[in-house]
Amino acid sequence: MKKHLIALALLSLTATVASAQSSVTIFGVADASVRSVKSGTLSAKKLGTDGNSSSRFGFRGVEDLGNGLKAGFWLEAPFSADTGTSNTKLFNRRSTVSLMGGFGEVRLGRDSLAIWNNAAAFDPFGTVGVGTITQLYSTLGSFAAWTAPTAVGGTATTSSLDNKRADNLVSYLLPSGLGGVYGQLQGSFGEGAPGKTNGVRLGFKAGSFDAAVAVNNFNVTVPVGTVAPGLIPTGGDYRQTHAGATYDFGPAKLWGSYVLAKREIAGTADRKLKVWQLGVTAKVGAAGTAKLVYGKASDFAPATQWALGYQHDLSKRTALYGTYGQIKNKTNSAGAISTFNVVDVTTSGVTATSAKSTGYEIGIRHNF
Repeated sequence: MKKHLIALALLSLTATVASAQSSVTIFGVADASVRSVKSGTLSAKKLGTDGNSSSRFGFRGVEDLGNGLKAGFWLEAPFSADTGTSNTKLFNRRSTVSLMGGFGEVRLGRDSLAIWNNAAAFDPFGTVGVGTITQLYSTLGSFAAWTAPTAVGGTATTSSLDNKRADNLVSYLLPSGLGGVYGQLQGSFGEGAPGKTNGVRLGFKAGSFDAAVAVNNFNVTVPVGTVAPGLIPTGGDYRQTHAGATYDFGPAKLWGSYVLAKREIAGTADRKLKVWQLGVTAKVGAAGTAKLVYGKASDFAPATQWALGYQHDLSKRTALYGTYGQIKNKTNSAGAISTFNVVDVTTSGVTATSAKSTGYEIGIRHNF
């Protein structure tokens, strides 16, 4: 009898230790909103998604290896809360495996770029919805690998540039406990289009103050087999620099950001884009937050943008929200409220140049 009791106790202890050494968490966000957007002469009313936060689900886990060393994984997939579908690869948002310790973290796989992490940290609207300043960001034109001049026949080969996330990344993140300093280094192997990218982010946080700067460089290579006599490359190099800062006064919080994008294309003048934004968020009662931002883009795609929003927390996980945003384009600029899905109403593409784009949405967001 005693042997059975001892065996049972050891089994229970073993299960407890194993449970303490590793953990797996299922998490996600469901966000849907009623949205109305007008872009030039186009307009649409629809049930949309991602107005307050990006809808997603995922799995993450950590295993304690002992001696302060841990291993972890993170798989995160996007979906549209209004339809329950996803039109991209499964774990498009993140697919990484990590080794963590007192040295920091080494992370391998698909992940967010340094500039996008900075954009999310210093945008009052979190890079989503009709109010985010990222609607004015640009890769400064399409990335055709080769474009045929009038005298040369042939079909251009295109490759897209994603300035949010990248495949095949190797990242290093600084450990905590460095007196408020945080940061990361990253680089990709460039396996296939659109080529290689490398980046760095460095920030400092102390009390109510937080500031950081990030840079990513992209080298858009020409895919093998697309070279033809007389064709002109329009891939080139692209660099984006993002700087941001916040100061929390308690009842209100100030936000600021600045972006400089530059693209070098063989045979043409360099293209540049500058975007700055100032914003304020303020507490309204015990559960409300009001948001107001103003931003401006100059050089390649000049435009101004302002947005007003309100979020009411029903709990720590659930919130109601409403947002209004407006973009006013200058000469030869064709920016639009990014959540306006032009495929719903037309096949012509983007709004007319020098036009105004407006949108509002009312929705609910639930974290799980």
